[in-house]
Parts: sequence; structure tokens; C-alpha cells
Amino acid sequence: GGAGRGSSLGADELEPLWLAQCNEFVYACALSHEATAPRFCVHGGPDKQLTVRDASTGRVLHELPIGGTVWCLSIGPANRCAVSGEFQLVQVVDLESAGLVLSLPHTGENPSYSVALTESAVIYTQENTCVRYGRDGSTYGWGDLPSYAALAKLVRMPMAKNIHAGWASLRSLALLQPWLINCREQSSGATFLQLAVTHGVDGAMLDTLLAEVPIIGLLRAHHPERVGGGAASAWHAALDQRSDIWVSRLVQAVVSGRVYATPAAMSPIAETFGALARKFPRQYLRLLSEMPLAFEDSCRLRSPHTRRLQVEVCGSRRFLLDGWWEDHYAASGLNFGFSPRALLAWAHSWIAEPDKLRRRTIYA
Repeated sequence: GGAGRGSSLGADELEPLWLAQCNEFVYACALSHEATAPRFCVHGGPDKQLTVRDASTGRVLHELPIGGTVWCLSIGPANRCAVSGEFQLVQVVDLESAGLVLSLPHTGENPSYSVALTESAVIYTQENTCVRYGRDGSTYGWGDLPSYAALAKLVRMPMAKNIHAGWASLRSLALLQPWLINCREQSSGATFLQLAVTHGVDGAMLDTLLAEVPIIGLLRAHHPERVGGGAASAWHAALDQRSDIWVSRLVQAVVSGRVYATPAAMSPIAETFGALARKFPRQYLRLLSEMPLAFEDSCRLRSPHTRRLQVEVCGSRRFLLDGWWEDHYAASGLNFGFSPRALLAWAHSWIAEPDKLRRRTIYA
């Protein structure tokens, strides 16, 4: 080092800093863009892997299987690397962790020969076209939550060369944006989870979609007639399937407390106990034996006898019918015969008699 602008390079400056011998040809390579000195060097070729090296020493840090010959790669901000070639995907990889950040579908028959990545956009060649995802940082970037229409397109994308590029993209998106299953279609109000179940994604795909999101919405579609299959919710769509692959995952979500314990969220489940028992009895028994019961506040009646106790509260953990409350109820002459323990027993008795479940219960 030491040669400045306008000065000639000496013989020692022409010597390579390091040289790495590879087993196959190298078709593409790039350096990361740190302000001082680059940290990473990446390269790939017909060995079907992305090799990440220390830019200072040439030491191999990661070797990531790609699934096809690498023809192009680009390193963007935050040390994210986009790579593509002779496989049906454009993959964005984190060079620090060697983890997959995002997969985008490449539907052409021929390889992608060029790719570029910025903070908000990724662009790549696809035969005689250039494909861009993301706009700019102030509107929409490639890492933002996609719209329902974009997710639906990925689910319905057909397989090519034994690779389901759309589903591979969904898997990476589900890790990047777990809440995508609660995304709703504007015209019908159906959730993306309902579309995935209706389309019949396999168990592994559904596990991926449900894995990271802490709360799952089983909300009703506003206009079920506009939804493919006509189901009223994701729960109804799962009951319409022949296999219990889908309903078993949703039952697991319910019993593990990942579905909101509110009447709106639970109403699709409560109103279909009969259908669940007939079609999937094993899942029906599991739901009844393990489902989370909760006390639900409800106003029972107004008391005309006292100004201080105008409303009786049923099932609240904050206003239990003992101590101070008990004295005032006795003084007012009201007879409210439910304790929290009695309420829980009452809820179980209603669940044990399916004909009563046609009416509203305190199952929340």
C-alpha cells in the first residue's frame, strides 16, 4: 500500500492479497461495501453453492447450498446478498448469519444472468425481461409485508422443474413477516390463512405459516360468496377438507392459546362442534378435553332495590361474589347463585351436551 493518486504501482502492490483455489469454475464474485475495508467476499458457480469468505484473509466463513449453478450475485446494504442462476428462485441471504432472508420466484426456463439489490428494491433478469420487486424506502420495499393479492399469486403459482417457487417464497416470507396469515382480502374479508387452507397447502407449508405468529385470527369473511370454496372462515375451510391435516393444526393453535379467546374469534369453532364431531371425531375429543375455558364478563340484570348495585357481574375475576359483595347482595334481597367454580362446572355441562351448544354459552 502507500501508492497515491497519480503515482505508479510498485511490483509488490501487484501481488494478490490472497488467492483461493476452488473445485469448479467461478462465474460470479463480489465484495461487501463497508466504509473502511470490505468484510465479505462471495462467489459461486457450477458447484451449486454460495461461498462466503473473509475479505481480508480469504478464509471460508460459510458454504450455502443454492440448488443450482450460480450465475449472478449482488451485495446490498446490511450485508444482504442476492443470488440467482439455474434455479427457479432469486434468493436474498444474510452474510452475517448465513440465513435465508427471502426467496423470490424466477419463472423463466433459462438462467438469470444478472441481479442487483438495494435497501428497498431487488431486480433481476428473466429471459427477455427484467423483474423488479420493491419501490423505494418511503413507499414499499422488498422486505415489507406483501399484499393479499401478491400472496395469493404465490400460493397459486404452478410448479416448474419440480420446484414450487411460489411456496418457497412463502416459506421465507413467513419467517420475515409472520403476520402475513392474518392479511385480509379487501373485497371478501377472507384471511390469507383461509386461502392457504382452501388451496390445500401441505402440512409442512402450513406449519411454516403458523410457526412464528403468536396470535392466529380465525375471523369470518365479510362476503363468503366471493371466496373460492365459499367457506365462512379458515376454520370452516379446514372442516371442508377430506383430511384432518389442516383442522389438526388449527385445533393445536386453539388449545395452545394462540387464538384470541373472544366470542368473535371463537364463534366459528363453537357453531361447528357438530360438524367437527361427525367428520373428525379425534380432533373433536381433543378440542373438548384441552380447550382453554375463560370466565366471561356479562351483565345479568339491573337491580331495582339499591342504587349501589345496579348490575350483577357474572364470571369476572375482579368482582367475585364473596366478602363485601356478598353482604350487599344479601341486604338487597337478590339471589345470584353462581360462584366462579360453579360457572366453570356449568360451562363444562353445556359442552357435554351438544344440543345446548346451538345457543350461546359462556365458552369464550
